[in-house]
Amino acid sequence: MVRPCSPASSLIWLAPIGPAPFPQPRPSRRVQPLHFLFPRVLPSQGPGGRHFRSRCFPFRAVAVAAVSVSRRRSFPFPFSRSRSPVPVPVAMGAHLARRYFGGADTEPDPLQTPTFPPELGLPQRRPRTMVAPPEVLAAARIPLQQRDFCAHLLVLLQRCQRGAFPEPWSCSDLKHRGERCEHEDYVMRMKEFERERRLLQRQKRRRLREEAAAAAEHA
Repeated sequence: MVRPCSPASSLIWLAPIGPAPFPQPRPSRRVQPLHFLFPRVLPSQGPGGRHFRSRCFPFRAVAVAAVSVSRRRSFPFPFSRSRSPVPVPVAMGAHLARRYFGGADTEPDPLQTPTFPPELGLPQRRPRTMVAPPEVLAAARIPLQQRDFCAHLLVLLQRCQRGAFPEPWSCSDLKHRGERCEHEDYVMRMKEFERERRLLQRQKRRRLREEAAAAAEHA
């Protein structure tokens, strides 16, 4: 009977075919790592014809199916073969590449505050304020890492869970509100980072344009 389990926990030794003693030693570490994930494809080793055997579901077929499904996606993985004739660029580690390998002068520092005024280009922009005061957060024992613009929802969630014990799932609406607030806050911080980067690029282009104009006048 096939039972779901991990491949590593279900490996057992079979009796050797040849005169090799039992149990067999571990295989060499030079074997590819995929062989340990899929023990059915391990080659024979040594004079005794040692083999691995798995009592689990054949994970190799599942892996092949997963790879075939991933290749049919519109956005292929960076190291997978794409069926599309047009290569799709994969942007991974763009911040680190611009930070250390080029474009560092126009890349904002994530650990610093924005250098441009927040109302630049947005005159009707309103400042963000905390809903819960620091005294309320300190009284609720909210950790410092979670005292953000969504901390007031965390206070309400903890209060609801204490009142609804032992049925904390009745506060799922507050939990979803807090998760949505965290998501919106993350998206806003992403937009702020991109706005700072584009303003730095604009400032650099203007500086280069002015330098080129000054050099043309002196020439």
